[in-house]
Amino acid sequence: HRKVTPGQQRCTVTLTISRGAETFHLPDVVMYDYREASTLLKKMDLTVRVERIYSETFEVGAVVRTEPEATTLMKKGDTVIIYASQGPAVGTVVVPQFLDQNEVQTLRKVLSAGLQVGTVTYQQSNKPAGTILSQDIAAFKVVHANTKISFVVSGGPDYLSDPFPEDPFDTTPPTDPDDPYANWEPEEGFGDTPETEDPFSWLDIFLNRD
Repeated sequence: HRKVTPGQQRCTVTLTISRGAETFHLPDVVMYDYREASTLLKKMDLTVRVERIYSETFEVGAVVRTEPEATTLMKKGDTVIIYASQGPAVGTVVVPQFLDQNEVQTLRKVLSAGLQVGTVTYQQSNKPAGTILSQDIAAFKVVHANTKISFVVSGGPDYLSDPFPEDPFDTTPPTDPDDPYANWEPEEGFGDTPETEDPFSWLDIFLNRD
């Protein structure tokens, strides 16, 4: 240390002033895969905790939100909670996108999604026959499991309206045209129990004669 006599000597003093901890804005990681988001935040020396929540709109594993929110001022060592989607709650399903897919693909997706096929209507269209033109429940909407979804399907450019169109989703076995009983219908009274003749009816006639 240097001693200075007041009023007679001078010296230069250097001051170091603390600016506090280094801060930065939390990046927006919503819709990231939670593993990618966690890696990114840990590289910024943040402590990360992952919580699972139900979501009807985010895919499984996607980041739904963070706590604190994006753009919040952070410093090294702060904790960020990532809320990752685990899909919709039990008993509900997200309706897939069926437009422009063929009937075979659609049937598989309907069943795998936990839905059922409703009404299938065909109409003339320049799109290839069997192409899904519309669905009555919009894609990505959350519905109860086993909900019926109806479709309008292309019959092709040469399609003519058929009052009895073949339904590709119909699981009823076809009728054998060679079966002689295929179109058989019972006659009126078929299967009724026949009346039995009373063996003693002649006795009533004998006793009641004049």
